Amino acid sequence: MRTAIKAVMLKVTAFLTALFFTGFSFFASLVIFAESIEITQSLSLTSPAKYGIIFGIGFVLIWLVTLAADSSQWILKNGFKKANTFKGENNE
Repeated sequence: MRTAIKAVMLKVTAFLTALFFTGFSFFASLVIFAESIEITQSLSLTSPAKYGIIFGIGFVLIWLVTLAADSSQWILKNGFKKANTFKGENNE
């Protein structure tokens, strides 16, 4: 029974870690993007330059969120794989 509990807890921990990591990176990117828009709008640049800067920041943040999502997927996959190796063991 202890091995089954260990496997379930490992799956729950892997899932929650991946969910927190992805959610945090998504919301942090939204905050960074909102703040960078405010900073860019306060600069005395032409409109095309401001929109170019905002586009560049948005592109980089989307790339970072996809990296975080890929990392979360890796964490989840390896956590579930490790939990499945406990199924055949009996540590009681």
